[in-house]
Amino acid sequence: MDNKCQDLIIYYQNTRGLRSKTTEFFNNVRASDYDIIGLTETWLTDGVCSSELFGADYTVFRRDRESSCSQKSDGGGVLIAVKNVFNSKRCCELESDAEDLWVSIEHMNGTKLFISCIYLPPKNSISYASVVSKLYQNEGFFRQNTVLLVGDFNLPSVNWQPVLNEHFMEALNVEEKTSALLDILSYLQLMQFNKIYNSNNRLLDLILSNECSIYNISNSVDILVPEDNHHPAITFCFKHVLLKPLMHQSRCLYNFNKADYTSIHNTLLDIEWEKLFSTKSVDEAVAIFYNILNETTHKFTPTYKIRGKYPIYFKLETIQTVKRKNKYHRLYKRFNDPYSYQIFCDLRAKSKILIKENLDEYITMMENNILNDSRYFWRYVSSKKKCHVSIPSSINHSNYEVKTGSGVCNAFADFFASVYVKSKQFYLNKDASPIDVTLISIEEIYQQIVSLEIKKSVGPDGIPSVFIKNCSASLCLPLHLIFKLSLTQRVFPTRWKEGEILPIHKGGDRHLVENYRPITKLCIFSKIFEKLIYDAILNITKNIITEHQHGFFPKRSVETNLMSLIEYASHAIDEKLQVDVIYTDFSKAFDKIDHSILMERLAEVGVDGPLWQWLAMVIVRRHS
Repeated sequence: MDNKCQDLIIYYQNTRGLRSKTTEFFNNVRASDYDIIGLTETWLTDGVCSSELFGADYTVFRRDRESSCSQKSDGGGVLIAVKNVFNSKRCCELESDAEDLWVSIEHMNGTKLFISCIYLPPKNSISYASVVSKLYQNEGFFRQNTVLLVGDFNLPSVNWQPVLNEHFMEALNVEEKTSALLDILSYLQLMQFNKIYNSNNRLLDLILSNECSIYNISNSVDILVPEDNHHPAITFCFKHVLLKPLMHQSRCLYNFNKADYTSIHNTLLDIEWEKLFSTKSVDEAVAIFYNILNETTHKFTPTYKIRGKYPIYFKLETIQTVKRKNKYHRLYKRFNDPYSYQIFCDLRAKSKILIKENLDEYITMMENNILNDSRYFWRYVSSKKKCHVSIPSSINHSNYEVKTGSGVCNAFADFFASVYVKSKQFYLNKDASPIDVTLISIEEIYQQIVSLEIKKSVGPDGIPSVFIKNCSASLCLPLHLIFKLSLTQRVFPTRWKEGEILPIHKGGDRHLVENYRPITKLCIFSKIFEKLIYDAILNITKNIITEHQHGFFPKRSVETNLMSLIEYASHAIDEKLQVDVIYTDFSKAFDKIDHSILMERLAEVGVDGPLWQWLAMVIVRRHS
C-alpha cells in the first residue's frame, strides 16, 4: 500500500439538473482529475445510471430526491463521487430525513474523514428542522472526527464576514428562522470557509469543517457543467493523510484484432506436431503447444496498454492532452502560478475540441456500421446502462475488515471455498481399456472453432476466440493430437483445469464478501474439448432425459417451460380443475452439487468404462 500525505482536490457545484447534461458531464469528468466531486440539485432518478455520469474510476454515492424530503417529486438530489484509490463508504446512520449524504474516507492511522453533501430547499422548515435535529444527535461524533460539509444551504439573508487573521467566515445579521441551524453549526465548531459569492453577492453554497485544513478556495476553472448564476462551481484543496490501497497497475496486452494472422497461420502449419508430441504425456504436449503459441503471438501481434480510465472513443492525442491539462491544473491549484494557469487554459480548450471530435467520429462510425457490425453500438449502449462497479478497497469477511490487495483476494477465496461442497472420493480404475480415439475427428474440432463467438471471454491462458478462429485451419491438428493423448491416457490436461474467478456483486453492501458470487473463466481450448465430449454423452443420454426437463437441454428453455405450463393450465381451466405451481430456487446450487452422485448417475445410464474414467479426471483437482 502507498500511504502518503494527499492534498485532496475537491469539486463542488449545484448543477441545477444533470439529466439533460449527461454526455457533457461524463466527458468533462473523464477529462478532469478531481479526487472528490460533490453535487447538489442533481435532479436524478432511478432512470439515470451512475455509469452515464462517471467511469469505473469513481465510487459514486447518490441520494436522489425522496417523497419524504420534499413535497415536489422532482428536483433536488445530492451526489458524492470518490476516486476508487480511496477507501470510501456511505454512512447512512449519519443522515437525516432531509437531502443529505454522508461518506467516510479512511485515514492511514485508522481514523476517517467524513464528508457530507447537503441540499436544503428554500423555505422548507421541515428539512431545516430535520438537519438541525440530526446534527444535535451526532454531537459526540463531531467532537471525535474530522468532518467536511459542502452544499447549498439556501441562507440568502445571512451576512458572512471574514474573521480577522483567519481563513474562515462568521455569520452576521442572523434571522430567527435560520438561527437554529447556525447555532448548531457554531456549537459543533464547524467553520465556514467559502468566500465565492454568486451574481447577487450572496453565499448560498457553504463549505464547513471542524479543521482548518481547507485552502485554495476558488471559482472552478475546469467546470463539469455550465454554471448557474446563483451557484458558482467551486474547487478547493483539503490537507489530509489518506490511505491509498489497491492501486491499479497499468497492463500491456496483445491486440489480437491487429495480429498478422497470415504469418501466424503459416508458422503453425510448418510445425511437425506429431513428432513433437509422439513420446509426451498430455501435460507435456500442452506445455509445448502453449510455448509455441506464445512465441508466435509475441512475434506477430502488436501490444497496447489498458486505458481503462478513459472512454472508448478517446484517441491517444486526446488522452495525452487531457493528462497534460490535469497536470497543469494541479500545479495551478497548488502554487497559484499564472504560467501554469495559462498553459492549463490552452490545453483545456484543445481537449474540449478533441473530445467533441472523437465522440462525433465514434457516433458516425457506429451509425455507418450498425447494419454490418453492431458490436460498437451495443458496447456504447452497455457502457451507459451498466453500473461499472469495481471491487472496493476493503472487504468485510467473518466480522473482520481486510484492506490490502492480497487480503481482499484471500477473503474472496476463503468465502467461495466455504460455499463449495467437497464431493466424496470415487474409485478410479487405472487398468480400464483406452477410449476409442475416433470419438473426436478433426472436422468436428474445426466446426466447433468456427462456431465460437468472437466476444467469448478470455481464459487464464490469454488466448481469445478471435485468435483461435483466425487460426482454425492450423490449430485443428495440434488440438486433435492433444485430445487423442488425453483420451488415450485418460488424463485431462492440468493446465485446462485452471480457472480465473471473478467476484460479481449481486446486491446489497459492496463491502460484504457474502454479497458476491463467483464467475469462473476457463480456457477456450478446454471448452472446445468439453463441448465435443458433451455432444458424445448427449447422444447416449438424450433418449432417457424426461421431456419435462427444460433447463440445460438443446432447443429447450424458459420459454418452452412456460408454454408447457400454459398449455397444462389452460386445459385444467377448461376442465374446471385446480392447478398448483411451486417455484423453488436453490441457493448456490451449482457449488453444492456432489460430483460423486453425478458420476454414479452417469454410470447407471451407460456412460461407463474408459469414458467414465476420463470424466472423473476432468472433475478432480481443479483449482483457480
